[in-house]
Amino acid sequence: MESLFATEPLFAMIHQALSRLLIAILWFVGFSWSMSTSMSTSIASEPSLVEFTNEGRSYVGLSLARSLSTWLILSNDGQLHYLESEAAFRDVKTLDGDFVPASTIELRSSLVREFGPSFEVIATQHFLVVQPRGRGTKWPDTFEQLHRQFTHQLRQRGVNVRKGKFPMVAVVMPDRAMLHAELNRQKLPTANIAGIYIANSNRVYTHDSGNDSSTLPVLRHEAAHQSAFNSNIHSRLNATPKWITEGLGMMFEPAAMADGRSSTVLQRAQMDALVKLRIRYSDEQNSLPIDVRRLIADDIMFEHSRDVEHAYNISWLMMFYLSERRPAVFAKYLNLTTSRPPFIEYSKQQRLNDFQSITGQTIDTFASDLTRFVESLAK
Repeated sequence: MESLFATEPLFAMIHQALSRLLIAILWFVGFSWSMSTSMSTSIASEPSLVEFTNEGRSYVGLSLARSLSTWLILSNDGQLHYLESEAAFRDVKTLDGDFVPASTIELRSSLVREFGPSFEVIATQHFLVVQPRGRGTKWPDTFEQLHRQFTHQLRQRGVNVRKGKFPMVAVVMPDRAMLHAELNRQKLPTANIAGIYIANSNRVYTHDSGNDSSTLPVLRHEAAHQSAFNSNIHSRLNATPKWITEGLGMMFEPAAMADGRSSTVLQRAQMDALVKLRIRYSDEQNSLPIDVRRLIADDIMFEHSRDVEHAYNISWLMMFYLSERRPAVFAKYLNLTTSRPPFIEYSKQQRLNDFQSITGQTIDTFASDLTRFVESLAK
């Protein structure tokens, strides 16, 4: 299932000095964001401490950048805010002092106020878990296990995993209807959703009947997104190719990737994707090299209903193959994309050039290796 990333366009380019300053600040606070397209006009200024109001609530945060129509601010609870009206702009007040992330105690108190007395907030090593009262440790234990295994698997493959400065927030609604009501309130899609990662708030949402065999793969996928962005494996400072973010999310859907037990490559594979890939490329009607090139060059396959399922499946295959057969390349790719300069458009040609440079292969040769890998999983 597709996760929601930043829904508003960001900026094509901001002065390089600001970019360097933003990198230093946001690495300190453990925060980054993704960029989809670019705005034609922007106003750059040094990040500053501000007080502002959004949706009726007051915040203290770091003013990051603004255009003529959008002001981008990181609040001290780790949420990203887009102010988009003159009235909201007028309410922003500059403060003296340095940006200090809210403490776990402060964040917990804020969540208690936000969700009310029918919910409890459980603190773990990496999470603040909001859940209906009396649910025990099932959900806190689940989220901790998923995060630990995700970071363990990535470190084993040589990926740089950083510690985020904000606790991750996981929200468990009582049932599917209340989950959908909450997503509707936030103006987010709800169809067939059992779990979702929302990048702007850096939260995962699910519901209390979602911890079963049919919906756990979705939750593992969304939790992987949250862990990846919180650990700076992906950066919200720049435009990470979607085949990388979604391929990595799909990698962690199988239970064998999340439970820490020894397993075979086939047990770690996403079997539904594998079956559909074999069907799609069983004849000459579809070309794997063409589809791989499309995904590497841009994210358009994810935007069309006829292609989106194939885009996810091929993305999984590419990332899974690299992680299993070429972990050094896998790590190099992730380490490169998270460290790209902020606010810079990732052009088609640069994406293609980076792919060939990192893998040392043409796309046709790489696609041939993918085909052989799929065939090996059938033996």
